[in-house]
Amino acid sequence: MIELRGIAWSHTRGVGSLLVTAQAAADLDPELRITWELRSLWAFGEAHVGELVNDFDLLVIDHPMIGYAAGAGIFEPLDPHVPAEWLAEQARGSVGGSHESYQHDGHQWAAAVDAACQVAVSRPDLLSKPPQTLDEVLALARATGRVAVPLKPIDALSCFLTLCANQGEEPLRGERVASDELALRVLEQLRELASVVPPACLSWNPIDVLNAMSTGDEIAYCPYAFGYTNYAREGYAPKRVAFHDIPAAGGNGCAGATLGGAGLAVSSRSANVEAAIAYVQRVADPEVQRTTYVHAGGQPGHADAWDDDVANRITGDFFRNTRRTIESAYVRPTDDGIAEFQSAASAAVHRFLSEGGSADAVLAALNDAYALIDTSRRPS
Repeated sequence: MIELRGIAWSHTRGVGSLLVTAQAAADLDPELRITWELRSLWAFGEAHVGELVNDFDLLVIDHPMIGYAAGAGIFEPLDPHVPAEWLAEQARGSVGGSHESYQHDGHQWAAAVDAACQVAVSRPDLLSKPPQTLDEVLALARATGRVAVPLKPIDALSCFLTLCANQGEEPLRGERVASDELALRVLEQLRELASVVPPACLSWNPIDVLNAMSTGDEIAYCPYAFGYTNYAREGYAPKRVAFHDIPAAGGNGCAGATLGGAGLAVSSRSANVEAAIAYVQRVADPEVQRTTYVHAGGQPGHADAWDDDVANRITGDFFRNTRRTIESAYVRPTDDGIAEFQSAASAAVHRFLSEGGSADAVLAALNDAYALIDTSRRPS
C-alpha cells in the first residue's frame, strides 16, 4: 500500500476536487491511498511551507513561495520526472502566467492546477451594469453604500499591486517597489476606496466578501477580489453572484490584476515521490481539469477547462467573463524573501488604511522591506 498525505486550504475550491481525484485514483489503484488535510486561507498565502514538507507528500501552494522552496530544496522538481511533452502541454494550456509562475532556476516546481486573479464581482439582481472604471466604482460606493472590497492585510497589498500594474507599471520589478509618483497615487486611491466601503472590509478576505454578497443584500459590487467560481454556481449559496473583468484605473483596461491561483507540489522528503508526481499529473491533466476537477467545485488552471461550454454554464460564465483579466494579470516575483516582504508590506498598507498617516511614510516602509530581498535574484 502506498499512502500519500496532502495539505490544501479549507474551502470547497481548495479541496473539493482534490478529494474527488484522490478517491478516483484509489478506485483505479487499490494499492494507493491519498488523504487530504486542511489549513486556513491565511496559512496558504502567508505561512512558510518549510515544516510541512516533513509531514506531507503533496502541498497546495501559492507561487511566491517557489523561490524560497527552490533554494531550500524542499520541493521535488517535476521536470526530471515527467515527459517533456507533458510540460509542453501544461505550458500550452496555461491561463495567463499561471504555469510560468511555478518556474524558478530552470525547473518546474509545481503544476498550476488552479488559476485565479483579482476580478470584479456583482449581484446581477441588485446591479444591472457593473462599473467600468475606478471612478465609477467610487461614485457607486458614495451613492449607494453597497460596494465592498477585501482589505485584510494581504488583500490590501494585492489591491496596491493591482492598481500599480493596472496603471501601466508592474511593481516589484526594479530597485524600488514602484515609481514614487505612481506608488503615492495608488496609496491615495486605496485610501479613498477604503473610506467609502464598510469598515468591516478592513478585516475581510475575499471569502468573507463573497459570503456577505451571497447571503445578504447589503453589497451589490466588489471591484477587486480573488475569484471563486463556487459563488457563481446554482445552489452553492442563497444569492448567486457574477464575476467580471476588473474596472480600469488608468488607460490599460483590465490589465494588471494580481495573479493568485494554486500549484500542486511534491515534497522532496516524500518516500513516494514517483507516486506523488503521477497524482500531480493526473490532477493537472486537461481532461480531468475540464471535467472532474471543475465539476467537483474546483477552479481549474488549464485553458481547456476555461474554454469548455459545460464548465462555463455551471459557473455562470465565470471563465469567459474573467478571461481577459487573467490573461493580462500581473505575476508577483518568486524571489527568496518575497514572503517576508509581503508580510511587512501588507501590515504597512493595512495600517495606513485603518489608522491613517502619511503616504510617504508608508512608501518608505514598503521600499525598506523590498530592499531586503536579494537584489541579485530580482527580475530585470
